[in-house]
Amino acid sequence: MPHAHTDESLMSLVAQSGHQMNQLFLVGENVYVSAEPGSFEAQSTYVPLEGLSESQRTALVDLLKRLDAVSYPSVEAVDAEILQAVHWEAIYAELEDLLSGLPFALANGSATYYIVDYGRGQHKIECTTWEYFDPAVLSAIQAVLRKHVNQWEVILVGGPELGPQQALSIYPNSIVPRWSTAEWYGDA
Repeated sequence: MPHAHTDESLMSLVAQSGHQMNQLFLVGENVYVSAEPGSFEAQSTYVPLEGLSESQRTALVDLLKRLDAVSYPSVEAVDAEILQAVHWEAIYAELEDLLSGLPFALANGSATYYIVDYGRGQHKIECTTWEYFDPAVLSAIQAVLRKHVNQWEVILVGGPELGPQQALSIYPNSIVPRWSTAEWYGDA
């Protein structure tokens, strides 16, 4: 009969291996670990967790599932997620360079925009001035998106200072208005 492993003993096993629980994730029925603390996506290096007996591996997989650990069906899915994160970071840096260089990027010492990670294939820019909706700015955002192979979207949202919710979905080759007359603000 296999040895029963308590959650505490499994956490101790992980700690002895030099890893933290937030570095572990599942690929199928195997435990993988990122090389550095934090999100493995930012590191792009990961390996199977070594040195576990079959019963320890099975128990640790069960524990990670109960903790709702990040899980992928295959190594290819992990690599795709890493590539997505790399693209997101590159586009974020280009958008930040573009927006921070605009003459209206600051007002009274505070930024008039901020960029939010809105999930797969998207960036969200929340702004407080109408100048961000200028066709030249929109074209510049599209030019950033055209440099990348995947179909990305930038959601440009006007804040409460601009009245009812104002939003555009910007793609490399199109812009779709998402205007609303609703009197609510926040995540659009």
